[in-house]
Amino acid sequence: MELSEYKSQFINDVLIKSSEEQLTKEAAFISEIIDITPEGDFENDFFNLYVTGPLNPNKKFGKMHADGGVIERATNTIRLIFADYDESGSGILNREMIYNGCKQMLAFVTNSVKGYFDDSEESAPETQFGTNIKNNFLEIHKVELYYVSNKCISDRFKSVVEFEPINIYGHEIVVDVKIIDINYIYNMKRNGLKREPIVIDTKEFNCVGIPCLKAEVNTNEYDAYLAVVPGLFLDAIYKKYGARLLEGNVRSFLSVRRKVNKSILQTIVNKPGYFFSYNNGICTTAKDINIVKTPEGLKITKFTDLQIINGGQTTAMLAYADIKKGVSLKDVYVQMKLTLIDDVQNNLVRNISRYANNQNKVSAADLVSNHEYYVQIERFANQITPSVKANVLRPTKWFFERSRGAYDQRMMKMTKGERKRFKDTYPKNQKFTKVELAKYINTIDLKPHHVSWGNQVNLTKFQETMEKQWDKDKTIFNVDYFKRLIAAAILFKETTRIISQEDWYIRSRSDRAELITYTIAKLLYECEKFTNKSFDFMTIWNNQSVPETIRLELKNISYFIYKVFNKPDRERTVREYCKREKCWDDVKKEKYELTAETIATLIDKKYEKAQKISAKKQQKFDNNVDVVIKIYKIGSAKWDELILRGNQQQLLDEKEINLLKKASDYCKNPAKSISLLLGSEIWRIYTKLKANSID
Repeated sequence: MELSEYKSQFINDVLIKSSEEQLTKEAAFISEIIDITPEGDFENDFFNLYVTGPLNPNKKFGKMHADGGVIERATNTIRLIFADYDESGSGILNREMIYNGCKQMLAFVTNSVKGYFDDSEESAPETQFGTNIKNNFLEIHKVELYYVSNKCISDRFKSVVEFEPINIYGHEIVVDVKIIDINYIYNMKRNGLKREPIVIDTKEFNCVGIPCLKAEVNTNEYDAYLAVVPGLFLDAIYKKYGARLLEGNVRSFLSVRRKVNKSILQTIVNKPGYFFSYNNGICTTAKDINIVKTPEGLKITKFTDLQIINGGQTTAMLAYADIKKGVSLKDVYVQMKLTLIDDVQNNLVRNISRYANNQNKVSAADLVSNHEYYVQIERFANQITPSVKANVLRPTKWFFERSRGAYDQRMMKMTKGERKRFKDTYPKNQKFTKVELAKYINTIDLKPHHVSWGNQVNLTKFQETMEKQWDKDKTIFNVDYFKRLIAAAILFKETTRIISQEDWYIRSRSDRAELITYTIAKLLYECEKFTNKSFDFMTIWNNQSVPETIRLELKNISYFIYKVFNKPDRERTVREYCKREKCWDDVKKEKYELTAETIATLIDKKYEKAQKISAKKQQKFDNNVDVVIKIYKIGSAKWDELILRGNQQQLLDEKEINLLKKASDYCKNPAKSISLLLGSEIWRIYTKLKANSID
């Protein structure tokens, strides 16, 4: 797809999103842009802002504008977006436009600190965000300004836009400017959202090199090193690169009140020289490193794509101690285990994350795409075609974007005719991602307080629960589960449209994400009160739409939730309140009666239970068939190797060895078929060997 064609498609995508989700064109544009920013930059607690301020007559407040923003507490960074959206798609972006836009974003920060929003409507998003900035500005280390546009940067634009640090009431804040134009958007989509890897030269961070020892690990699959890293170096790279260093690590820096965070901080403050001994250290990966020999031994002088797989919490606390507490880190050193990997070793990275010793074990969200659960959801999406919608000529499918940017990247490689057929089959409004999947499932599982934490935190919480369920009984993730998931997606999109059109919402335009998840959860909670009845997800799946009766109920419940959120005795802001389980408890306790029409749509629980049992049995059969296919694909040579290595390490008994020999024989001669039951037992042994790093 050429750039000229992509420009038109991009504008069309923005218009469709604006219409589908009842957003302004600027908000829809920003939503598209967030998709190409580093994952996590704008995921949690993002505010869509509607703020443009003229000069105040007394000159106290400067002219400001911002279209979106977030405070990332892990790195004490404010991120702001200025949306320069051109509906014609033919505009040119020059230095003066960018400079003025950035000045107006900085004015939003200074105006907030100086009290511009003190007397504004409390529920308005700009008031909530501006108040957050004012209350936390002494902890802020950096402001990142994103000037985003679908225009092309002028050829005359030769240099970057730079700002000196700003000083507010004696507190200095670093300013970074990031520019995204249509060329950047196009190239990111074409490359599947792959970014240039981070290259860290130690001398740029006042470090002559990281002392290290090469680990003799008796394998040619990877190289490993043990190193001693200055706390000052970790602090500096974290303040510069932030969450990008943790893309393989979903540990969310939620609160320094956690016991382990407190102990880390206490060691930094009171016994910095003992930090190396007391702390478990960090576990990292990199694609490449530069090593030099010095009189003191080997030193790493450069890292390519350094990732902190375990130890993100330790790194964040070092930055926290420096920025907020003003603690010197000159005596702090951290032990580091470094594994060199390449692009094809994602499973190795995932296993490092899973098995490495760490303070709070959490799965790596950026690596979960390869978990069998997501592979299965993708398979269902490709295989299952819903019924034809009313007034639609042909059936369409839902597209699960297991890897970020996969939808657009596939189209980039197609001819114009192929793209049309692809979009006819997979409309963009039927695309969903991992974070959206987690949002849908946690909502219908009655966990709206989890969803309210934002995309990345909610995904982490979902992942923990899902993996436990998967390990216990994977047959619950069957075709009916997929249909229920899609019904939840349809319910979510319809609730979004309903709320967005309500006058009470339009007046404030705040907390829409929280209103949506709590509205759906309240509806399902009220349905669950009926001992013999359940909510009918399958009718939504079959019709690919929400019945009018349920639409009216959602409309009523959304206003009911809005009133609960805005009770005068609420102690916190709506966003903070919604994250607490107490909020969900309060919503459940508030009396609400479903209409008789809604009650009439509920289905018999016995019928639903019978459906679930049947779906699980079918899935168990399908899983066993898949296992036999996988056994054959592994090949006899690999099975023979597993027998040898498993026997050498005394991990196999005689019965297990004989079973693996049958797998090897089957691969050599498929005529020697193996039963589904036998295949399941062989796969259990294979899984055991994998858990012991033999695969």
